[in-house]
Amino acid sequence: MILETLRTYVDFIQDEELVSIIEIYNSNNKFLLCHMDKEKVDMNWLENEIQEMRQAGFYSCKIVEKETLKIIGLMDFSVDKESYLSLIMIHDEYKNRAYGKEVYMGLEEYLKRNKVNYIRIDVVNDYDEHVLDFWFKNGFEMVENMKLNWSGKELSAVKMKKHV
Repeated sequence: MILETLRTYVDFIQDEELVSIIEIYNSNNKFLLCHMDKEKVDMNWLENEIQEMRQAGFYSCKIVEKETLKIIGLMDFSVDKESYLSLIMIHDEYKNRAYGKEVYMGLEEYLKRNKVNYIRIDVVNDYDEHVLDFWFKNGFEMVENMKLNWSGKELSAVKMKKHV
């Protein structure tokens, strides 16, 4: 286990859990359409994505609800002097229950214990107006406007950082 919160724990994704991870991605249809122009992802896409993240030094993790032991989300992040939080995604059925905030706060504490100086995130514009507000409320500052390329699609985004 990498980290634990009141209601969840975060650990590495195992091969036998990939079907659950695909379900989480596919429950976030608006995200997929905005970020990749796809309605669904498949096993080949997911295996390639996890492999690329690992090669880039990221932890690809599951978020598990402790009460039910159900995988309710996923996250990708690196641990270095400047940690990069690439993704936190909660299954659509579990949204609006503060799981994302709880997991983020647990991650921030974990990174502080591991002597991280900054957390970086890149937030895609024109996806969800609440996402930027969430990160501002959690102490992030806008650094610069940028372009991201995810799964072959170029996206307008904002690079944000927080000193921890």
